[in-house]
Amino acid sequence: MYHGVELEEYKYNANPDGKYLVFLGRLCRIKGVHTAIDAAKAVNQQLKIAGTVASSGADLEYFKNEVEPRIDGKQIQYIGPVDDRQKSELLAQASALLFPIEWEEPFGLVMIEAMACGTPVIAFRRGAVPEIVTDGING
Repeated sequence: MYHGVELEEYKYNANPDGKYLVFLGRLCRIKGVHTAIDAAKAVNQQLKIAGTVASSGADLEYFKNEVEPRIDGKQIQYIGPVDDRQKSELLAQASALLFPIEWEEPFGLVMIEAMACGTPVIAFRRGAVPEIVTDGING
């Protein structure tokens, strides 16, 4: 059985005002932040990245070398960690959540959180994604 979310904690928005894509999660290679940046640039859309960066190790090196240099503060923005209220607002106003994982993730709670806000999910068919996202329905 998968995790669930308390729907009343998420702001449902059928018509988001934001003209941006969002990436929300740990900023590490297996989460595919660099791929989210590539996708946003390919379709000329703004990308807001929210999440935590490791304080040391390979994940910090990845962020410093492959993500941070591509953050321009305009098209590609790094917001930093967000609390639950900020996460709900960020997701509710986004055009879509990008979830380009590079591993067989057993579950991605942020996909469910996005759906609770009415935000479509764009993801690779890896791990649990095909069990959560149905092409053309909720992603």
